[in-house]
Amino acid sequence: MTEIITKAIVGSSKVCGSEKYTLTPSVKPNAILGCWIINHKTTTKLDLDTEEIILNDSFEINLWYSYNNNTQTTVFSEKIEYQERLDFILNESVLNMKELDTIINCYKEPTVTDPKILDDGRIQVYISEGIQVELVGEVRVKIEEEKEDE
Repeated sequence: MTEIITKAIVGSSKVCGSEKYTLTPSVKPNAILGCWIINHKTTTKLDLDTEEIILNDSFEINLWYSYNNNTQTTVFSEKIEYQERLDFILNESVLNMKELDTIINCYKEPTVTDPKILDDGRIQVYISEGIQVELVGEVRVKIEEEKEDE
C-alpha cells in the first residue's frame, strides 16, 4: 500500500437566488429603456473558527431611462456591495486546515429581472445570481499497488 499526498476538493458551499433592490435616480423616470450589470467582483475569506466562508460580492447596476415626458434620457449607476456567510462541511481527511484554498465559480452571473418604476419615482429591480465556492486542501490517499509478474 502506498500513500500519496495530493490536493483535492475537500468542501464546498453554494449560494443562489434573487434579491430585491430599490434604486433612487435623481430625476423621476418615465420609462425604463435598459438595465444591466457590470464590474462583478467576488472574493472569499475562510473563517475556520465558525466554519464559514465569508463571501464578499459587488457589482454595478446601470439603469438607462427616459424622463421629462420621454424627451431626454440618462443612465443612473449604483454600486451594490454585500457580504454573505456560507456554511460548509469539510472532508475529515484534510491534512492542514490552515492551508485551504478557495475556488470561486460564478455559475450564474448577476442579471437584472423585472425592473419597474414605483409610484414615488424609485425603481425596483431583482438581481439573480449563483455562486459556488469550493475548498481545496491536501489529503492523504492510499493506493493499492499491483505487483507485476516477471
